[in-house]
Amino acid sequence: MQKELARPPSPWHDLAAHLPGDLKFAFRTAIASLIALYAAMWMQLDTPRWAAWTVLTVSLPLPERAFSKGWHRMAGTLIGAAMGVVFAALFAQAPLEFITAMALWAALCVYVGTRARGYQTYATALTWLTTAIVAMGSLADPNAVLMVALT
Repeated sequence: MQKELARPPSPWHDLAAHLPGDLKFAFRTAIASLIALYAAMWMQLDTPRWAAWTVLTVSLPLPERAFSKGWHRMAGTLIGAAMGVVFAALFAQAPLEFITAMALWAALCVYVGTRARGYQTYATALTWLTTAIVAMGSLADPNAVLMVALT
């Protein structure tokens, strides 16, 4: 007699099993994103969409992981903004030195990111990204670097 092989579960079955929890997560995230957008608009920030985008980026199904990711995101953003101000202040009139310093900073962030684990890697990537946004965003008007960093 030949034994029948068990059929693997259908992917639709797995989707249906997780649907209630996934819908709750999606609803929570959408509400939090809208609240962040409203708060940013109420505070009259220049680009309120970044508040909603941050909620969508940091959101995870498990709240304790979202807190950890948010903490690392904040740390990476603050360090990157500070370094962007430093680079813009030090090299405002020296484009070659500016690009060299940015490249070395990027190399350091990549090196630290490859050595780090978990959300620390995420923080180092955001550190470099924020540095580039702040420093390069103020090249046309170096006097506005602090406003670029704060925004």
